[in-house]
Amino acid sequence: MTTKKDGILFTTRFPFSIPFGVVIDVIAISPFSYYMIIGKIPIIEGLVYIALLMALVDLVICRYAGKVIFQKDIIRIRYFFPWRKSYEIGVEKVKSLRTETSAQDFLSNYSIIIFTLDNGEIERKNIVSWYGLKKDVKVIEEKFNAVYHQ
Repeated sequence: MTTKKDGILFTTRFPFSIPFGVVIDVIAISPFSYYMIIGKIPIIEGLVYIALLMALVDLVICRYAGKVIFQKDIIRIRYFFPWRKSYEIGVEKVKSLRTETSAQDFLSNYSIIIFTLDNGEIERKNIVSWYGLKKDVKVIEEKFNAVYHQ
């Protein structure tokens, strides 16, 4: 998706695992909420169960779910869950960008974006690509080269 809105040159989409994870959360949390309302489970215990289920969904289904955004001067990796810190780096610091698919399951391609910086350091960031676009990871690399190394 290419747009010029707010200086965005290229952005990927959030992966399919996010709506799938939300559906799983709703299905799993509903019984606990019902039993808390009718008083069969203490509220604190129910809230602990809900928090554990949501953390489990994050770890299993939505791990590293995020999107890559290329702006004029900044490359940003924005993760869906707020407890994963987003990553931002100035384009002038990046010498090259490579991508690798590290693993694959039925929901997503687990990928690594490798930034080689001007000072020789290498930064690795995990991200989950959109389901069904197995070449999406390579598209990030191609778009980086097209946008910033013309």
